[in-house]
Amino acid sequence: MALWVAREQLGRNNLQGADSEELTKLLHPDHLAYLRDIRAQGVPARYQGQRERVTTRPHPRARADMGQVYVQLMKDIAKHRVLVASASHSALKHTVSSPFELVPKMLPNRSLSTEARLVHDQRQVNGGTHKDLHPPAAQPTHEQVARRILWLKARYPGIKVVLAKKDVAGAFRLLWVDPRDVELFAGDVPWRPELMGPGGSAAKFQGLGDLTVIYLVSSFGFSGSPGEWTAWGRATEEVHRNLRPIDSRRDGELHFCGKILVDDMVLVEPVMGLRPWVSSEVYEWAVTQLLGEKAINKLKDAEEGMSLPEARILKGAYLLAQPCFNYGDKNLPLKELQRFRGIANGWSTVVTGLKNELRSADVFLGGVGGAAVQPKLAQPEGSEARVDEEERSWEALWELFEDCRWLCARSETWATKFGGDIRELLPPLDRLALPGQQGEGPIFVSSDATPEVVAAIDWTNGLACREDVETLKPWIRQVTEAEGQEGGKLAIHLGEMLSFVAFACKVGHLWEGRVVVYAGDNKVVYFWITGRKSGVRAGRTFHNEDADALTRLEEKQADELMVKKGWDKLDIKESIHQALEDTERFGLCFLSWADQEDRYELMRLRELRVFRTVLRQPAELREVEDFEYFTGGARDPEHKVIAATIGPDPKGRRVAEFTAYLDSEVFDIAVLEGPTEVRWARLEQWAKSVGWSCVFQEFLTSQLGEAMVRRRVAGFVFPTEKSSEAVEFLMVKSVTPPAMGSYLKKLKEGNCVQTERYEAAINVGQEVMLPVVTAHAWIRQDGERQNVYSLSGPCRWPLTDSLEKGMQRILVQDKTAPVGKVRSLTGEEVWVLQGRRLDEWRNLVELIGEKEAEKEGCCRATGRRTALSLISTAAEIVKEGKESKAGMCLDKEDYKSLGILLQWLRRWRRGDFRRALPDRKAGGRDDQMRSVWFWGEELWLGALEDDEMTFGSSEDRKCGGRRRKEVRPVEETGARFIDLNPDFNPDMEIQAQVEEWLEAHLVGDKAASTQKAYATAWGKWCDWSRRQGWLTPFLDHNGDPIHNENKVLGYLGYLGWLGTSVATMKQAVFAIKDAHKRAGHGDTTVKMHRLWIVLNSLEKNSVKKPRRLGVTVQMIKWLGKQMASGADAMGELKVDCRMVHAAVVTAWFFMLRAREFSDSSGVDQEMIVRGQDVSLTTRGQPDENDPQEVTLQFRKTKADQEAFGTCKTMLRTEVEFVCVVTALHRLREVAPRRFGRGPESHMPLFRWASGPVLKRLEVQNLLQRAARALGLPAERFQSHSLRIGGASALYQATGEIEVVKRTGRWTSSAVQRYLHDSGDVLSGLARKMANVDQHVHYT
Repeated sequence: MALWVAREQLGRNNLQGADSEELTKLLHPDHLAYLRDIRAQGVPARYQGQRERVTTRPHPRARADMGQVYVQLMKDIAKHRVLVASASHSALKHTVSSPFELVPKMLPNRSLSTEARLVHDQRQVNGGTHKDLHPPAAQPTHEQVARRILWLKARYPGIKVVLAKKDVAGAFRLLWVDPRDVELFAGDVPWRPELMGPGGSAAKFQGLGDLTVIYLVSSFGFSGSPGEWTAWGRATEEVHRNLRPIDSRRDGELHFCGKILVDDMVLVEPVMGLRPWVSSEVYEWAVTQLLGEKAINKLKDAEEGMSLPEARILKGAYLLAQPCFNYGDKNLPLKELQRFRGIANGWSTVVTGLKNELRSADVFLGGVGGAAVQPKLAQPEGSEARVDEEERSWEALWELFEDCRWLCARSETWATKFGGDIRELLPPLDRLALPGQQGEGPIFVSSDATPEVVAAIDWTNGLACREDVETLKPWIRQVTEAEGQEGGKLAIHLGEMLSFVAFACKVGHLWEGRVVVYAGDNKVVYFWITGRKSGVRAGRTFHNEDADALTRLEEKQADELMVKKGWDKLDIKESIHQALEDTERFGLCFLSWADQEDRYELMRLRELRVFRTVLRQPAELREVEDFEYFTGGARDPEHKVIAATIGPDPKGRRVAEFTAYLDSEVFDIAVLEGPTEVRWARLEQWAKSVGWSCVFQEFLTSQLGEAMVRRRVAGFVFPTEKSSEAVEFLMVKSVTPPAMGSYLKKLKEGNCVQTERYEAAINVGQEVMLPVVTAHAWIRQDGERQNVYSLSGPCRWPLTDSLEKGMQRILVQDKTAPVGKVRSLTGEEVWVLQGRRLDEWRNLVELIGEKEAEKEGCCRATGRRTALSLISTAAEIVKEGKESKAGMCLDKEDYKSLGILLQWLRRWRRGDFRRALPDRKAGGRDDQMRSVWFWGEELWLGALEDDEMTFGSSEDRKCGGRRRKEVRPVEETGARFIDLNPDFNPDMEIQAQVEEWLEAHLVGDKAASTQKAYATAWGKWCDWSRRQGWLTPFLDHNGDPIHNENKVLGYLGYLGWLGTSVATMKQAVFAIKDAHKRAGHGDTTVKMHRLWIVLNSLEKNSVKKPRRLGVTVQMIKWLGKQMASGADAMGELKVDCRMVHAAVVTAWFFMLRAREFSDSSGVDQEMIVRGQDVSLTTRGQPDENDPQEVTLQFRKTKADQEAFGTCKTMLRTEVEFVCVVTALHRLREVAPRRFGRGPESHMPLFRWASGPVLKRLEVQNLLQRAARALGLPAERFQSHSLRIGGASALYQATGEIEVVKRTGRWTSSAVQRYLHDSGDVLSGLARKMANVDQHVHYT
């Protein structure tokens, strides 16, 4: 309270301008009264709960970057917006602290800022209040801005209309909180002086403990902040709107106009005289008058603009490329869906109709257990209707993903799909009301049908069609079967709808960009067109005379009517057949006027899509819930699939039970999955006896995406002939297994077991698809040896424990485990590794117990990814078929934001929202409790939004309401503050900006990867220092050097005991050294002689890895021969083989680093080769047929951090399989979209046909296979061997080291380590040495 009084006495309340009498004629009295109440008493929390001491700590992301937290806090402290006290202060007994969190901050170009935004997680405080106790936070829409632009363009033809975006600096932070409520706006931070920047000595504050930060202003995280700020933001808009230029002859007589969205004001003005600049100055005056002199954000005014950046589209394209968005995959993490929803919401502002489709994603935003999402269903639990509703919800979501993938698939169409005419932002009725649109008016269409004939008319273009129902029979048959009609008869409402759609297939290209007005006489068709679903079966309303006549007259009479009316008769048969063909190939869609590229893209998406439907499981066999998970509860699918899992069955008894069940069922394909110890011949014999085919596929579950590995066999039984190779092609297998560390959560203390003996594993297998054994452990001294698996690879599949009647123990290496202990996986963790949800595990344990759940649910189950892949393969074999489209009618919202605000203010004036007195009694005070009530009266009070401006009228009026009294401002008032030459407003935050500038440049001297590695190493050192009980991780540079050296040596000894490599230990030392330098402590290792002796000794005595070898020409030829058959095949195999060969050859000739052509721990978008970086030419001219040279542009390399770029050219070699020109040309033949100006040329060039980028481990695997085939040591070949081999070959061919350095882009002599001299050169040197006439000269 004392600070509030001092602020008022010194006149430093930035809101004091609200007392100005000039505002009485510019704002509604209720609105102005509320602003003045806030200015006098502060923002009320209206908190109804208990007020007692609550302490917290920041969220993990904030704790990981406390330096940034302190930077943001210091900014508010410097502006006197924050009080800081010890968390143990006795005066804080009623203070409620909420945790701080850091969230990413976007720059105007949609890239991430180096700074983060500090927010307050005030959920506890928000539980004691409600947003409806504060002013409503209604926001404008794009539609309102578009309407204003189009009105101005109609009012002033030929005059440019411009937009400007003005930002309010600080926004929420400009509103002071009621001093009686500031105790609810606190947060706790740890005492970490070393992260707070330079200052006084921290020694005198030793033992201070945590700090409590009390905010005196409104915060990001309080539920009342948006509404309280909206009252002020809307006030600036209303002040700006109620003023107009003083010089109407020069700048026009209209009032100014703009829309404020939170703290961003969008000004919309015609370029007349100085009007845009005057409008901007007027708004700045309104902001400074109401919010203070420092409320204008000058920096953002200079840098922000309005556009939909390409980065936002690419961000969505990369996100949708993830497998979890594939059609049929129900293992979708909630976080990924939230990311998609946020990106797609940005798209929906410019993509017409997408906002309506996004409702399919909103159904899933609840999530279960933080893992996979589940839809929110309305039907009762356990009912058939609920099962059907869930399946429809999933299909609608998958269709939405497919639509968005199609939207961002072709970059050359982005300007059309993510842009277009601004009129398209308006609803159809508003578009029809636009003035000056006579030349581009609506299209009037009507249609009608009888059981024998359908007809439609385009009145605007003078076109008509009439077709017999017999012609539409293939289409009608599909519709009548879907509607459940008998006899294939055509219902009238279906006929009218089909006539309209068939007509659109033919003439739809003439309707693009126009409003189509459909005049029909059937309500069902009306609801179908407007809402894509109907709530009634049928109902005729009007008589459609001309369309009725076309369907009821004889054909000759109908033709005469068309001639009389002047209509051109159209033949729609071809369009109907094309629509049917597209529907069968791509699903429900109409592409009659689309280009071939759209069909190509849809075909690609269709090939990637799988349909998963399982009819039922055999009643006699154990139910396989992993298969059941993907059924969606379907009971009558078009194609029936039966799937089951069995255990070891050497005698074939379980196989016999399965075939006996198949004898009693009608199905299209059956899948039986089990171990290799099964008598599979019995299944094949049964299939032959009934005349069906049986194909077996052996696989590792990790190849199908499982994080747990076992070898299995799947048998497919189906009626058609299909080879084993064809089935294997459909059964997509991965070559990089998932790491179980990405599935498991942080280690809990109870999940560790003590080991009596622990030995590191040596000479373990290198098969990447199998678990990585890092050590062997003995739980008991006389017990059996157990393998310890690495978290970086997959885990072995769990086995049953016959003694404990549960699951055998699985040990994994976890560096966070206590000394002498290893991590033991629980049944719950194994369940998650097998791709299932935690809620399913809890339900199963409750049903059958934990031991039985481990045995039946973990050991004997199929695995979600395995079940998904097998059902997908089965569905592809039988060509399962039909799709559906989700959607609802357009939700038309007409925001009456000012009316809503005035309605709330009227209730506030009546006393409905009084300030809550502090309640400091346990349990609260009943007499102070209030309930929120909702109102249903009309929310339109007088003038609401836009000025109604009629031609030739100068009256001040409001759109849609009654005329206001005395709204026009006097011209003297307007002239007073319109200053075209404002005085310079200095920035008073120079110290904060200087500190930020220094912080930014203190971390810019090293590469990003080095910074990341140093940050990780420094974090581990900080953890070590806390365990040792040190006050700070920084060494005292003024203290005893021996004492400091002992600390570092002790840490290195601990790392050595853990088995850390010498390189990692040296990196840790340099990270510690670097952190001390940046903190201003100097080089603390200067006098640590023993430290360097230890490091040099470790380096000398460490086991050196064998030198990596370079890829030879023979290895490339071997790879080329292996790829040759696939390169001449069909489909994706052809593309993949040519892509792999081109990648290897390109990397070898151009000496590429792994990240320059593959996914090396992530895709480096700045370095990786794209299609547009490659030019295939002949004598410098593009050559599509027989190029003789290839030029590769390097945008950025490891040695070119400033991205100056360079180009290298290679010529055709005419050597089979060893020619980069030929390899890239052959790749271009099958994937032309990736080259030149193709729609995929901006993406990485070397990608699999299914979309993912070629991975470094995949390349390494191929090189090692080639090395083994040629008798070379495979372990000495890695992806970098391509660069080594290319450099060695070039050196042996030229003998010029400088040529090698320029071609391989080396700037140092590091290339010397890679070069290998050929035998011919060495033998020639030996002969020359032996023939030297050598003499000894001495004195």
